[in-house]
Amino acid sequence: MKVSSLVSIVKMAGKMEDFSGAEIGVTCNRVAILAAEDDSAEIGSRHFNKAIEFMLNQRKVESSFDKIFQMAMNSTFVVKEKHTVQIDTFSRGEIKGRLIWISPDSLKIETETENVNYIIPRGSISAIKEIK
Repeated sequence: MKVSSLVSIVKMAGKMEDFSGAEIGVTCNRVAILAAEDDSAEIGSRHFNKAIEFMLNQRKVESSFDKIFQMAMNSTFVVKEKHTVQIDTFSRGEIKGRLIWISPDSLKIETETENVNYIIPRGSISAIKEIK
């Protein structure tokens, strides 16, 4: 699939100036997927803009995710205050519950609806956010 002549590659590259090589690769792959999902004959600026926005949002998620695990750098951190979180996992989908403890490589939550405890490895978490 070719890029539309109306797309300014220089402008799009400028929006990705601080991206790593891996982030640029992911963004370009996402551009192609978005164009294919639209059944577009060409890749347009809207595909680039959506893919760049996705990557910037992904960075925000990773930043908040890292902050949570930095609290427990070398040992398990028991959460004394009630924090309800929503965790998106690669294998189980979305899990909501009260954060019980955090270790450098996993966390434990107790679901409110099922009253079940989950220990979730860090590598299986795609996103995490606190629910207020």
